[in-house]
Amino acid sequence: MSATEQTIRSGQEGADVSRSNGSKVKCVLLVEEEPFVRVALLNNLRWAGFDVDVASNGTIALEKLRSGAPDAVFLDITLPDMDGVEVIREARRQPEYADLPIYVYTGTSPGRMIRRATKAGATKIFDKFTTPIDVIV
Repeated sequence: MSATEQTIRSGQEGADVSRSNGSKVKCVLLVEEEPFVRVALLNNLRWAGFDVDVASNGTIALEKLRSGAPDAVFLDITLPDMDGVEVIREARRQPEYADLPIYVYTGTSPGRMIRRATKAGATKIFDKFTTPIDVIV
């Protein structure tokens, strides 16, 4: 396994990239625990021209949010250490992230968790099973 594949699998990869014309590439913080889904989303987002930083759980996501400056967050609602709603709430507590777009991409059936994510401040919620990633990107 290459070093890139290992860092993607661990949820630790990311770097700020600038385009040749000097403009900053938009950076997305991708938060997804499942390695295969994370790689698929990462590839689609990069193919669309985004710089992507990844986190495999909510704790890493919050660390990366505090240490970096993503232009948006793209996360699954179900994470191993804390749910995505907690990540959204924590981000929204910080004034610098009050307007940060936070997109939820989840397979959780509509209901309480989705209502909680909306109430916590999710910008938009997408269903994994009915919305192809290329449509979202």
